[in-house]
Parts: sequence; C-alpha cells; structure tokens
Amino acid sequence: MRLLTRISDVQRALDKEREAGRRVGFVPTMGFLHEGHASLMRRARAENDVVAVSIFVNPLQFAANEDLEAYPRDLDSDLSLCESEGVDIVFHPNVGEMYPEPNPFTVTVGEVGSKLCGRTRPGHFDGVATVVAKLFNIAGPCRAYFGRKDAQQLVIIERLARALNFPVSARRSGGFDRDRREGCSADRKPDGIADILRAAREARLRGGRRRRDVGGPRPARPAGSSRGRGVGRQGTTDRQHDGDPGGAPSEGSS
Repeated sequence: MRLLTRISDVQRALDKEREAGRRVGFVPTMGFLHEGHASLMRRARAENDVVAVSIFVNPLQFAANEDLEAYPRDLDSDLSLCESEGVDIVFHPNVGEMYPEPNPFTVTVGEVGSKLCGRTRPGHFDGVATVVAKLFNIAGPCRAYFGRKDAQQLVIIERLARALNFPVSARRSGGFDRDRREGCSADRKPDGIADILRAAREARLRGGRRRRDVGGPRPARPAGSSRGRGVGRQGTTDRQHDGDPGGAPSEGSS
C-alpha cells in the first residue's frame, strides 16, 4: 500500500493504472475510520482493480462554532484498516496541499445546502462540495463510494457531479459506471455511534479520543489472504510512504 501526500503523485499513480486498463475505485474520507468506511472499501475492492482512499479533515466544512482541532484523528489505525481491506493507495494531504491559497476558491451549492442540516451549519455543504470537487478532479475517472446515511450530502454530491460534468455517473442506488459514484449502505459501529461528528463531540467530553474498540476488535483477515497490491506474496503487508521524507504534515495546520 502506498501512502501519498501530494496531488501530483496521486494523479500520476491513478493515471498510470487507467492507462494499463485497470478500473479505479475511490473512497473519500475524513479519517477516524470505522466499519462503515471498511464496508465501502470492501465494495470498492470487489468492483475495481485498484482502490484509493483519501484521508483529509476538510477545514472548509466546519462552522465557526465547531472545533476543527478537536476532530478525532488516528492515522496509524486508519492506515492499518486500509491495509487490511486491500487498499492500494492512500492519499493523505495536509491543508496547504489542498488549499494553497489563503482564501481558496469555493463551490456554492445554493438553496439545497441551506435546508435541513444546513440550517444549523451555514456554509457546511459549500465546504463539502468544494473538497469533493477537488477530490474528483484529483482522482480522475473512477468509481467513488459514499454511504447513504448522509442523504442530503449524497444529493448535493450527485448534483455537483452532474452540474460540473465530472467523469462520474451519479446514481443514487446504482453507481458510478466507468466512473461511478456508489450510494452504499455503510455498516456502522455496533454501539450505534454512526456519525463521526458525534464521535468528535464525545472525544471532547471525555477529554480524549474515543476508544476505537467500543464495538469490539475489527475482524482479522484470513492468514495468507492478499486481495490488494499492497499485500506481499507471502501474506505480509508492505506499507510504502511516498511524499515528504518526514511524512505528511498534520492536516490541522495550514
């Protein structure tokens, strides 16, 4: 599994896979991964030749009264989960890589983003649409997978894909054909903590990050299984970090 921190490296890697005739599946996330994300990765793994996952805490979707710095992060655990699900490429940029300008150009979704959840989180869906637009451009033609739980967000992403003519075919219960975004039923933690923002609030209340073993340990993969290209011939896993020698800077810094 390759860990990439630069946009150009991800674009080059995925273009090379497509040139070789391989399909790319893409799972965008904000990290602090759980079984819901794993289920999306498994579907992407089953339906594509190459699976890429992005891990980026997007500052643009946090309202003024929400604590970006307190959002839970656990990169080591996230990478282990990705590895166990056969992910080939993890894109983990910092804020400066995604938004190099001090006042980034943003996408405005309009009225649909001001209803329901948007009433209490002004600007949230503009931030979501902006980062998804960037990630779609970075990933290129692919199948991108999202959980169905966030219905309003899924509607906005579907409209975004159509309005800006991304190489995706947005279908609610169908998917991204050649470049298809799937609306999947993501399995959530057995303890019922489905929303990452709820997890973040709990982490702040408890004075630390929420324990990841609340729902029990993640199921181990069978010995010797090797579904992803990041898994070695003898069933061992090789994690390769491409990018800055010192590793990816914290996303919470600009």
